Amino acid sequence: MTEAFRRDTDPLAGVAPDGADAGASTDGLLLSGGASLMLRIQLFGRFEALTADGPARGLASRKVQELLSCLLLERPRPAQRDQFADRLWGDGGSAHSRKYLRQALWRLQAALAANGCGRLLRTDAEWIEIDDEAGLWVDALELRRTYERRCAAVEGRPQPGGDEALMRAVDLYTAPLLEGWYDDWCLAARDEHRAMYLALVDRLLARAEATGQWEMGLSRGRRALAEEPASERVHRRLMRLHHLGGDRTAALRQFLLCTAALERELRVRPAQETVRLYEQIRDGLPLADDPGGAETAARRRVSIAV
Repeated sequence: MTEAFRRDTDPLAGVAPDGADAGASTDGLLLSGGASLMLRIQLFGRFEALTADGPARGLASRKVQELLSCLLLERPRPAQRDQFADRLWGDGGSAHSRKYLRQALWRLQAALAANGCGRLLRTDAEWIEIDDEAGLWVDALELRRTYERRCAAVEGRPQPGGDEALMRAVDLYTAPLLEGWYDDWCLAARDEHRAMYLALVDRLLARAEATGQWEMGLSRGRRALAEEPASERVHRRLMRLHHLGGDRTAALRQFLLCTAALERELRVRPAQETVRLYEQIRDGLPLADDPGGAETAARRRVSIAV
């Protein structure tokens, strides 16, 4: 078993692999029902597929990677063949796009079989889908699953896991989804996953404030601003964390960074809510509770995950 496969998979025991129960152990890299984890796929940053023996074989082709990535992001919905062909190869006309899809599917099926994952792909004359019960782990799908659980918790439904699972999900986002790809379907998926990531970061920073974990919250907030410099909500969270952690100067400096980022990225000034927080910190006044909090932000984003 390669060190990268174990290093990247084992620490995620609190985030269930696809098809696994939330509490299932990954100590032996097993999924629910005793199935082995056969394929680990990274979609954040550059596409990467790993097996226990190293990089997956036969997946070097960009079009094969695109086909597999697009199918994974469709889960749990099956994909209609003609629509899928037009999405990936629409420029060549319907007949050509269907031909390219058949060729790419054949190459993908051969590659999966060579890596012991032949049952992962299911096709018929009309539909293509990824088997939910196959030995598969995908970073983007784990983040989505955690996001959907947080939305369920907002609506009052029980949510497995806790702050540690939330932090692990946030840490999965190491770079934008499929960085360097610029097809329309990919750009839409990238924006969707960025929004889910920022919603989870917001919730994590709220928990960091509630539990006094200032440094943990500050480190995750800085990473989020590297991804979305003009996220005014994250700037406000960091202002609060700095101030409550005893660093008033850093909190005031964060407001200046926020102002500069909003002007540079959007040509706007900070919202009144942000200005009011700055004035409270500057004047040494008690901080008001964050209006709405992370729950309101998550509720507004529920439609993203549909």
